[in-house]
Amino acid sequence: MTITQEKFKTYARWGIALTVCALIAPFVALAIGGILGIAAAFVLGSVLLALQPAFTQLMTNLKFK
Repeated sequence: MTITQEKFKTYARWGIALTVCALIAPFVALAIGGILGIAAAFVLGSVLLALQPAFTQLMTNLKFK
């Protein structure tokens, strides 16, 4: 069985493309995870800032009871 030059080019292209994808995929996954982590921190920080006045008032009222 002989591989023609066209089939060899096709196999080589697929091999190179899959190798590049395998090398790049972990960095893409980390980037997406980082973006989601930043978004979660932003949401948590926003919620804490929004609830801070009510929490402060609650603590003050408990202190002076």
